Amino acid sequence: MLNETDEVVTLGLSNNLLTGTVPEEISRFTSLNLNLVGNNMTGLGQVCEKGSWMNGLVERFGCDAILCPVNFYAESGRQEEDGVPCQECPVGTGGFMGAMSCDSDALEINELQILAEFYLACSGPQWDSAEGWAVMADIESAVDMTLPGFMQVDHCEFEGVSCEDGKVVALALPSNGLEGLVPSSLWDLPELKEVDLSGNELKLDRNYGFGDIGNAKNLVKVDLSSNDIEKWHGIGKARFLQELYLDDAYFFEPINPVLFELSQLKVLHMQYSGLKGKIPEGLSKLTNLMGLNLYGNVLTGKIPTEIGLMPNLWHLDFSENDFTGALPGEAISKLTRLEKFHVSQSTRSKNGITGKLPSFKNNIKLHMLDVSSNSMTGPIPSDFLHGIEDVDQLMEIRIAYNDFTGSVPTALSRFSNMKLDAVKTQLTKVPSALCALSGWMNGEVGKVIAAGGNGCDAILCPVGTYNVYGMAKSGADGECKPCAGGKYAGQTTCSGISSDDEIMEKEILDNLYVETGGPDWEKGENWADGGAICSYEGIRCVQNGTNVNKGVVEIDLSNFGLTGKIPANIFKLPMLKKVDFSGNVVDMSFVGIEHSTTLESIIIGDADLTSVLGIGNAPPSLKKLHIPRNSFPPGEIPDELFTVSGLESISIGFNGFEGSIASDIAKLTSLKEFWAGGNHLTGYIPSEFSKLSSLMSINLSGNRMSGYIPNELENIESLRTLNLAGQRDFGGFSGPVPSFETSPHLHEIDFSRNSLTGTVPINFLLSVRTSTSHDDYSGVQIDLSSNRITGPIPSEFDDFASLFLNLAGNRISSVPTTICDDDDEFQNGLVGQLATNKCDAILCPKGTFSPVGRQTDVNVPCDACPGGVDEAPYFGSLLCQSLSLERTTLLHLYDLAFTESSLHRFWNTQHPICSWYGITCSGSDSDDEGVIQINLEDNSMTSDNMAEVSELFWDLPNLQVLNIRGNKLPLNFDSISHAKNLELLQVSATGLKSVAGISAATKLKELHLTENDLKGSFPTEILQLPLEKLYISFNEITGPLPNEIGTSLPNLKELFAYTNDFTGTIPSQLGSLVKLERLVIGQNNFHGPLPTQLNNLVNLKELSIYHENSEGELNGKIPALSKLTHLESLDLEGNKFTGSIPSSFLSGLDSNYVSSKDNEIIIHLADNALSGTLPDGLGRFENLFLDIAGNNFKGPIPSSFCDKSHWMGGKVGEVMSCDAIACPVNTYNPIGRGYSDRSDEDKLECIPCEGLSTAPFLGSYACVQHHLEANALQALYRATGGDSWSERTNWLDTSKPICSWHGIKCKGGSVDNSAVTEIDLSGNNLDGTMPSAIWELPYLTSLILKDNNRLFIGFDNAKKATKLETLYISDVDIGHVNGIGSAPALKELHLTSNDLTGTFPEELFNLASTLQQLFIAYNSFTGTLSSKFGKLTKLTDFYAYDNDFSGSIPEELSTLKKLENFVIAENKISGTIPAGFSSMTSLKLFSAYRRLKNGPTLTGPLPSFSDCPQLISLYLDYNQLSGTIPQDFLASSLNTKLVTISHNALTGTIPINLDAIEKLNIEMEGNKIAEMSDKFCDNGSWMNNAVTFFDCDAILCPPHTFSQYGRQNSTSSACQDCDKDSDSTPYWGSISCDVDINERDILELLYNECGGQNWRRKDNWMTSEDICSWYGIQCKGTKSVQAIRLGANNLVGTPPPEIFELKQLHTLWLHSNPLDFKFTGIEKATNLVELRLDSTGLSDLYGLEGSKSLVKLDLKYNSIAGTFPQAILELDDLEDLDLTDNSLSGELPHSFGKAIKLVKLKLGSNDFTGSVRGFSAMEYLQHVDLSDNKLTGTIPADFLQSVSTRKPVNVDLSSNQLSGGLPTDLDRFDRLSIYLRDNKFTELPPSLCDLNNKGWNLRDVELFGCDAIMCPPGTANYHGRQSSEHTRCERCKSNTNLYGQVSCDGVRLASPASSMYLGVGAKFLSLLVVIGAALIL
Repeated sequence: MLNETDEVVTLGLSNNLLTGTVPEEISRFTSLNLNLVGNNMTGLGQVCEKGSWMNGLVERFGCDAILCPVNFYAESGRQEEDGVPCQECPVGTGGFMGAMSCDSDALEINELQILAEFYLACSGPQWDSAEGWAVMADIESAVDMTLPGFMQVDHCEFEGVSCEDGKVVALALPSNGLEGLVPSSLWDLPELKEVDLSGNELKLDRNYGFGDIGNAKNLVKVDLSSNDIEKWHGIGKARFLQELYLDDAYFFEPINPVLFELSQLKVLHMQYSGLKGKIPEGLSKLTNLMGLNLYGNVLTGKIPTEIGLMPNLWHLDFSENDFTGALPGEAISKLTRLEKFHVSQSTRSKNGITGKLPSFKNNIKLHMLDVSSNSMTGPIPSDFLHGIEDVDQLMEIRIAYNDFTGSVPTALSRFSNMKLDAVKTQLTKVPSALCALSGWMNGEVGKVIAAGGNGCDAILCPVGTYNVYGMAKSGADGECKPCAGGKYAGQTTCSGISSDDEIMEKEILDNLYVETGGPDWEKGENWADGGAICSYEGIRCVQNGTNVNKGVVEIDLSNFGLTGKIPANIFKLPMLKKVDFSGNVVDMSFVGIEHSTTLESIIIGDADLTSVLGIGNAPPSLKKLHIPRNSFPPGEIPDELFTVSGLESISIGFNGFEGSIASDIAKLTSLKEFWAGGNHLTGYIPSEFSKLSSLMSINLSGNRMSGYIPNELENIESLRTLNLAGQRDFGGFSGPVPSFETSPHLHEIDFSRNSLTGTVPINFLLSVRTSTSHDDYSGVQIDLSSNRITGPIPSEFDDFASLFLNLAGNRISSVPTTICDDDDEFQNGLVGQLATNKCDAILCPKGTFSPVGRQTDVNVPCDACPGGVDEAPYFGSLLCQSLSLERTTLLHLYDLAFTESSLHRFWNTQHPICSWYGITCSGSDSDDEGVIQINLEDNSMTSDNMAEVSELFWDLPNLQVLNIRGNKLPLNFDSISHAKNLELLQVSATGLKSVAGISAATKLKELHLTENDLKGSFPTEILQLPLEKLYISFNEITGPLPNEIGTSLPNLKELFAYTNDFTGTIPSQLGSLVKLERLVIGQNNFHGPLPTQLNNLVNLKELSIYHENSEGELNGKIPALSKLTHLESLDLEGNKFTGSIPSSFLSGLDSNYVSSKDNEIIIHLADNALSGTLPDGLGRFENLFLDIAGNNFKGPIPSSFCDKSHWMGGKVGEVMSCDAIACPVNTYNPIGRGYSDRSDEDKLECIPCEGLSTAPFLGSYACVQHHLEANALQALYRATGGDSWSERTNWLDTSKPICSWHGIKCKGGSVDNSAVTEIDLSGNNLDGTMPSAIWELPYLTSLILKDNNRLFIGFDNAKKATKLETLYISDVDIGHVNGIGSAPALKELHLTSNDLTGTFPEELFNLASTLQQLFIAYNSFTGTLSSKFGKLTKLTDFYAYDNDFSGSIPEELSTLKKLENFVIAENKISGTIPAGFSSMTSLKLFSAYRRLKNGPTLTGPLPSFSDCPQLISLYLDYNQLSGTIPQDFLASSLNTKLVTISHNALTGTIPINLDAIEKLNIEMEGNKIAEMSDKFCDNGSWMNNAVTFFDCDAILCPPHTFSQYGRQNSTSSACQDCDKDSDSTPYWGSISCDVDINERDILELLYNECGGQNWRRKDNWMTSEDICSWYGIQCKGTKSVQAIRLGANNLVGTPPPEIFELKQLHTLWLHSNPLDFKFTGIEKATNLVELRLDSTGLSDLYGLEGSKSLVKLDLKYNSIAGTFPQAILELDDLEDLDLTDNSLSGELPHSFGKAIKLVKLKLGSNDFTGSVRGFSAMEYLQHVDLSDNKLTGTIPADFLQSVSTRKPVNVDLSSNQLSGGLPTDLDRFDRLSIYLRDNKFTELPPSLCDLNNKGWNLRDVELFGCDAIMCPPGTANYHGRQSSEHTRCERCKSNTNLYGQVSCDGVRLASPASSMYLGVGAKFLSLLVVIGAALIL
């Protein structure tokens, strides 16, 4: 116990399970740092009064400095600094004190929805087995599971799901084909206890960590083995786990001690998880651990002695690692429960475990011990296993392959059943006492005795004998054979060994024999005989012979029949060069390969290899790695392959590798052969191949690759073989055939079975043809068969000396005779052998064919087609086929309209057209005519020749059905009369603008024109068609629906015309359409009554005229519709119908139909003005869904209806109440009825009205008080200065209905006096606080109060806005959004320019079920974007422009299928763009440019956006995107108008497929574009028509030229020449002629000039090629330096000005170094955001003004003197300035110039004089420190007058000479912390201390009034104010008139914490407290 309580004590008890309150006894400490976060504490007692606790923070923040209170949280569990208080958790999510996050478990959980989200995110439809889950196969969103159709689904019946009491307790789906990102919501299942997802391909978060697993508070067992886990973050929060299985993970780093915080763990299982390094300290914290398995990692060091402190361990497995040192025998002896102990290390790289074998005598339960394959020495202890209690159990003891000496202990004879493996040691004896133990060795001792042998031989072969097992076996060849030279017992070989090398090499090979099933090999002469190893079959030595045992250089055991795993110790063979294990069923580890310093070749094909782990450590000598046809798990080519820089030959074919070839292949600079055929590779050929100057052979055949064959391959001069064949089944390579004109040695080309187009270039292989080298020009082989190549074979091919050419299956028009006349060596000599028709050896002529398209035998010519040339129109036909008119038409259509992204299976091939994708014929698929249907919906088609495309469709004579929905093909109908059989035309969403001419389709019965651009009046030409079905919804058709429709379309059955702009009344003539079955014309602008003639539509099944939009809307009475006999659905919702429902309503419906419970009738009459009672006649309906909410029915509902058990989807029967139809009078529900299928259970019932509120009608949405709405509006007027409003017509005029007041709209129009639906008072000069009563307006759907910047809105009552859908409050003073997440129906939220700060409000995720549009631009949000964005599944618009968000874009955002507009430009977002954005089919706008803000930017590759058909605008300029522009960039985005990808680091060529976009503005300047096709120069409409005037210069300036814009956009911005000799602008689009810098040179200069040799840390500096690995250097993406952090590192001298030339440098920390820093050249660092030069001795700021990009500048603790530096006033973007502790003097600047964005200004501890400035123009300033200066005068009245009053503001003016009083204007601040001690203030206005200021000084004013600001005259204390009960202002007679004094009688008062120091130095003592097993420092 501490007796001296004045010392500073540190007490660490964090992250345990402590409960209750802090004991009162602990308060005896005067100064205590107490860490209690992460426990289950509920109270702190009296300790909050200890102001000096927590380093004095308790004085400032009270209790929060120790622990955040219950229901609050902070990142550290407590408040540690100003402005970062503990934050309140949402209602119901709070936990204990000291919480670091809120408890999501407390929220209501929809388990079915969580499982649905899990199913969708983890590729549910592809699971191997999914019984029960399949019910979700077709849903689009997890929210769909809340729909009525899924309410009966019992998720507890799902496969792998176990429940208790209806709650999920276990989820087990091992090895089930799951793939993807596990949604964090899975861990929100409140009762989840066990999870087994092993053997899948899952990630728990996008960084491959554990995500939010810690949210599962009941989780005790989890198995995530064999998934994508490689980071530790997140696991530390799973504090209740008891069993954790992580086998086959990908950590490849040391164990993170965070694991040891899981104090409840009983089992930790991490086999093959890539663990490296030593086991860190802290393992003993796992006192409950029973099983620990770390098998198969790369752990090093000693086995920790801490295991002795883990008393519950019964199973320990440290095998197959790289442990060294002795076993900790004493620690092991303490493990009395230990049953199994393993530490075998056959794969070790060092000696392994050494020292002596412990006795294990205290491990009384041990029955399994394995210490084999180590280097342990000495005798086996005589008391070995002496304490084992059960001597009859099976004892498995493995001590083989060590160096034990002496005898097996006689004492082991007490065991009756032991299997002792002690072979290959130096033991010499087995005692006779063991020879008769017949149960030993699995009974082999008894069997050997029975066969007449010595039983001891079955334990170990005696000295002087051997066999391959080291022990005798029963049966043939099992005896121990003589070996004259043998010294030890248990030997497996016999040889005249004479040296250590010989011993080692022989042991390695003999071990190989044993480990791979040697006795069962199919080959292997001499291996089993114990002879010399160099005589073994398959072994080659430096010197072979029967007596040679060393010098192995080659192991060739191919097809020997090996099984198992190749021991890694083969890499210890000192002279090994080659290994070949092909054709065996073996795996192999490459761990330890670095020891094989002579290894040159590894071949292991047709084997069972599963990983290349360790290959990256291969020695430089390794040249060949051939590993085809193995058993690799699905995945990309392992990255580790690309790190073996010396490789010359790689063969990895037929391994199932997926994904694209990484650009890292460029690292293999010595590569000559790359063979990767027969995999599943996708994507494009990386242009980086061109950097491999030695490459001779590439084979990528039989993959799934696509795109153009890059021209860069032509740059590989050494290339001889290029095989890209066989990709067509998956699209294949497309575009033109590259010429390879300058490739001098390319000899073999195979591009067959792809989709290449165009002609064979005449300069094809020109360099080869004209070469003088016979090896180059002779024997060339070219296979271009089965592509789409056209034109002739170039006659220039005659230049080849000998050639084999295959062009069969193309569209070759001619074969020049010049290549057949005297070229006898062509086609393998067949041209010379043919006497006639020599060219047939090249291609069969037109009109003939052969199965291979050419003649292959002298005696077998090409066959003639019966139809001649018509059936074989091209050279090289593979079969005869009728080239019908239809084939010709379709081929032409293909050329005109198909794009690279179009599906085109068999199109443009010789397959029958009836087998082509999307084509249906009247006959079979083998036909070549008779096209009756074309279905090419959503096929990325477009054309700039629509007239011809249209005519081609209409010219198909038999066409009956044409469906091209979703393609950019706006057909014209001029020749549609040719389509004489056309009956169905589907042209929705094609961009159609006119249907002129369509009347000529005389047989057209069904017409789809939905989602087009039809405008103007109804196209009456449609009325001339014999239509039965017409769909014209989602257009902009205006005017009336023509009356003629009723007479002109007598056969019409379906008319869908909703969501247009029709006006007028509904034509009564519709009543003539007696065949009409479906009439859907809602959401137009019809008005007036429904025509009674609709009653004549006796066949009508669906009538929908809902939500008309016009002011008058549909009105009048509802017709009875009594003649309708088949109606199933009636929707008249949202109109203004009045009166009662007729008694004969729907009385004509078929009685048999309506009386059946199986036939549901749906009637929507909600939100009208209907009254009266419900007609009894409805009672005849057996199954009715009747929605009458929001009307004026007074009821009651007929009691007979309440017995209709099938009504309302069965809800009436389920609850036996009419409340399920409509809530009774004086009750309400947000949807007007009770017991709906909604998930929010608290709103299931109809809720009674309370107090004076009433609900006078059935089906009320809310209760209202009399005059409630009027009172609320009047309160709004009065509270916000209504008399000063800009517009206030009719407001407060009681003679006018409230619905006529300015800005008010109601359900019933302006004449009503209730039901307010919209308030729009935008820009109306509201000033004050919006009354909370506004939220309670029961019908309010839209609240628009934007642009009232003096209006304050709070959201505490937002949960009562039950119908509010739109909230537009931009540029309004809201301060925060707490409470807004409770708004139950919010869809559209505008928070633009609201001066919001902090991280993205978690509150907004509570709106996930409704939110569609979110606008938060022009705020100051910081932090990262949360992965929880994935929950906003309905989001269509997200605008976050100009905030300060950082980090990467969450992958979850790319999963939002409905997202249309995504804007995060001008934030500080970095990292890569998630690939998922490339397939967002709804995306229209993506904006992430960075033109203004500095710092880290987006990096990585440019996404293709290839499946974004709606994309119009893409802004990505001024980032650091790298790599090439994808070949399929914008492949489906044919409407794109603007793309900005300028000022990135993009390389390569511009994809030619962009040519398909008609009008494109694409800005690409400032990249490294190497090539641009001339074809773009023909696009005159590109670049706002600038291409018409400036040709290609309008797109990009060509190489060696520049323009300030990188292109020409006017006559004054022409591209100008650069100096070509400097080669400074070799790329397209240069904006200057500047030369690139070498960043390594700059860093080396910094090292040399700043004393690098003496730096404290210089890891990797000057030694590693990768500068990004140098200590203190941070790069990202493009490998450019982005940050230098070398603070406190002993840098000396002057840093070179060249560091400012690092273009991407955004952070420079050189603090705490003795530097002579100069700012010369800093203006070049245009991205520099943060500069730290504190404590450097800086005195001169000359040149600083050039750093215009600086945001944060830290210059404290320096020697800067003089007046305030003017240079700082020039920094436009500066937000944080710290000049504390310098020698500045003079007055403060009157104006801070351009530095008006300052948020923090710290000028304390200087010598400033004069008055305090008001800083009145600085609206962002929140932190001002002017303390400890010499300022005088008063605080000005305009002090901080522009700063938001809602934000927390910190001001420190203490220790100056200020006088007077505090200005009362400060009263406007809500949360001001102001420190004023030690001045000369004489006045403190009481108005600053009242309840309005209770948030001041961290709420101290609420507790202590004015004393919390300053102690009054006559008092004083150390702080000059009261901050706790124990720091009261004490009486001081000498202080008569001053506030805030810290001295009394001339003596400065001491701090309470130091009052007992009495001049003696403060002592620091750290107290370490151990509670249970937890120890936290």
